[in-house]
Amino acid sequence: MRSMYQNLPVNVLYISNLDPQVSVGYNSKTLGQAKGLAKDKVCGLITFNLEKQVIIRYVSQFQDNIENIYVVKPKSQFLILRRIYLLTATLNIISKHKKSLHYLYFRYPRSDPFYILFLAINKILYPHLTIFCEFPTFPYDQEKVSDNLFKSFLIVFLDRLTRVYLKFFIFKAIAINYYGNIFGIPSISIQNGIIVEDFPLRKPQYDQSAIHLLGVANVQNYHGYDRVIAGISKYYEQSIDKTTVYFHIVGLNLSSNTLTTLSKQLGIDEYVLTYPPMLGENLDQLFNLSDLAISTLAAHRIGLNELSPLKSREYCARGIPFILGYKDLDFPSDFCYCKRIEESDIQISIPNLIKFAQQMRKDIKHPFIMRDYAKKNLDWSIKMPNLADY
Repeated sequence: MRSMYQNLPVNVLYISNLDPQVSVGYNSKTLGQAKGLAKDKVCGLITFNLEKQVIIRYVSQFQDNIENIYVVKPKSQFLILRRIYLLTATLNIISKHKKSLHYLYFRYPRSDPFYILFLAINKILYPHLTIFCEFPTFPYDQEKVSDNLFKSFLIVFLDRLTRVYLKFFIFKAIAINYYGNIFGIPSISIQNGIIVEDFPLRKPQYDQSAIHLLGVANVQNYHGYDRVIAGISKYYEQSIDKTTVYFHIVGLNLSSNTLTTLSKQLGIDEYVLTYPPMLGENLDQLFNLSDLAISTLAAHRIGLNELSPLKSREYCARGIPFILGYKDLDFPSDFCYCKRIEESDIQISIPNLIKFAQQMRKDIKHPFIMRDYAKKNLDWSIKMPNLADY
């Protein structure tokens, strides 16, 4: 299928290796960033679809109707082959738009010999292109790569072997809340954003007999959900006049995640409810039911104390008060709809969360106030044009 945008000047290509089946919450981010980078021109977003085919989406701020174009690359279940398909497809697209194209914007995929080879070929064939590379988390060595030990070892080994060569090809590193050089590459620090309109406004439907907490994430150790579970366990052990508290976790890998085991060991599995990744009306209903959302609570486990997680921004756009355990420049100290807790591994005080939830229930306008704040401060249309200007 051809797009009307193929006849317009494509100024920038955004290349993302994210698997949409695994990284559900990040698809909106890459699309929002691509729109912001396009400004008054067209940005080509090269990525994978749900069938693991390489596609290109031509996006622009002046046109809401976005067409998908399937690049002639078949689907594959093999990570290395998909990487090769993505990079060779990118070279083909660059060739088609070489007259108008000036910039490449990569979401950093971890380095490997294929990635370095691509950058070298690109530098030889198209030396006029300026390459930016976004590092969503840095440093990232402590992040979990895969449940497969051999796969994890291979990815980490190849990355550490080849990332020292990135500085020869990349002009600037785009860092989320990081202000130093990255592998010898000067960086530009930005805050994360979202497409606010992608998230429906929450319509609270409170359970008068209980308080409901909600965590939505591709669950990792640094999210610190174990702190909430430990807090719930202590709460039920010590409290006499108990308000029932439930913790809903969406995105948990039920076959391997330790949170399920932890809640069973503590004898509170009836209060910790887990769900696979969820979208649409079912997720919206869970947000409507919940009093508070849980953002990242243990960033110190990966050596960070300043973050800008997408989920905190989604929570704000939906209009649900949330809990965080890190510094976030987008939410100043007088933003009363998020509650900050200490950066540690200590269990969360559930009585304090109950008190906060009850305060928020009384403030019936808070979903609308949070939504308005998100539109004015968190949308990619606000954040990315500054980078595009740069």
